Amino acid sequence: MDLEALLSDLVIVDDPGKIRLTAETLEGLKYTPILLNHVPDFLRITSAAFFPALEKVLQEPDAPEAELPAGETALSFREKKASLMIYHYKLLNRLRRGEPEAWDEINGLMEDD
Repeated sequence: MDLEALLSDLVIVDDPGKIRLTAETLEGLKYTPILLNHVPDFLRITSAAFFPALEKVLQEPDAPEAELPAGETALSFREKKASLMIYHYKLLNRLRRGEPEAWDEINGLMEDD
């Protein structure tokens, strides 16, 4: 997995007011990002908390084969968890910047549920 490529277009918004407002709006919509690992209060995550959480996923020990989803290796599952975290964090930052297309994406994800 090429982390540099995945994160290359990330524009971080750590403004507390924008984080709070975005999280409250998403919570009002009952939106919960689908992550394959537990990240406490993900909708309010800052860059100071995100990057250590991402590193933790990348460094976690291999799950026993019996606990992996069908067709996944320990490496592919760890990479899938990291990719989902990055996708949702990038989306959060786009929402925090007020990008209409990001809100359209949320609406699309909500329709799929």
